[in-house]
Amino acid sequence: RLMLLLMRFRVVLIFLLVVFSFFEVIHAERVELDGVFYELSEEAKTASVVAGYESYVDTIVIPEKVTYNEQEYVVTAIGDNAFYKCNDLKHVTIPNTVTSIGEGAFYQCWWLKEIQIPNSVVTVGANAFRYCSGLTSITIPNSVTTIGYNAFNHCESLHSVTILSSEIELGES
Repeated sequence: RLMLLLMRFRVVLIFLLVVFSFFEVIHAERVELDGVFYELSEEAKTASVVAGYESYVDTIVIPEKVTYNEQEYVVTAIGDNAFYKCNDLKHVTIPNTVTSIGEGAFYQCWWLKEIQIPNSVVTVGANAFRYCSGLTSITIPNSVTTIGYNAFNHCESLHSVTILSSEIELGES
């Protein structure tokens, strides 16, 4: 009888953990502000740039902070696939508040010519700039500790890569 009670307690506990985990996931809100899509974290008051419904074009300036419903959020990440296949994107300005560039963030941005990674970025995800054929040079600041695999794979015009850190973990390719 005690075993049955403990088993039911475990089931209820697992159910509650799943429900609360789901609540945390849906607690983030997705919004469009000035033509850029963000996922906002209410708890942390942070924002991540996420993929838009339409392709981003020409020049994007990501601000340090965004305001939504009278709340201010610090932009701390460029999410996975945020600019995926934005073929007409040419220039991106990333603020010093961003600490990570997600996997495939700029994947197949064929005409991306200029991007400056700020000294606040710690990680560059796998495939982050893969197939960015327009990039000719890039500087990796000393704040970056990890560059994921294939991050710059198939960047045919990339002739100059400057890595300012002597201690960096590189993925394959």
